[in-house]
Amino acid sequence: MDLGLCYLPSLFRLAERVAPGDPLLDALKRLGREWPLSSVGMTGLEVSAELEFQAVPFLLALYVDRILGLDDPSRLVGTVVDVVPGYAPNQFAVLTTQGRMLIYSLPSG
Repeated sequence: MDLGLCYLPSLFRLAERVAPGDPLLDALKRLGREWPLSSVGMTGLEVSAELEFQAVPFLLALYVDRILGLDDPSRLVGTVVDVVPGYAPNQFAVLTTQGRMLIYSLPSG
């Protein structure tokens, strides 16, 4: 699905410029909230800090790569970004917009 939706931020910016009040913008925002991996770079979009894909290292790495590549620091608040090497297997680093790195553990299951 991401293959098609990776153009969502560009489409949103274009629609915002051409028709600022168009209902299409609301539909694109809704789609962006439902597909956070594909909507990195969309302005004014509140995305849940609980990401469905955060347990999948490849998708998490792709998400962070997009955040950094598109300079979208709003997405870094509370976002799990990577497994911290040298720590227990269930520990992760969290980047915040304040530049802090927090370590937390996932429950063993």
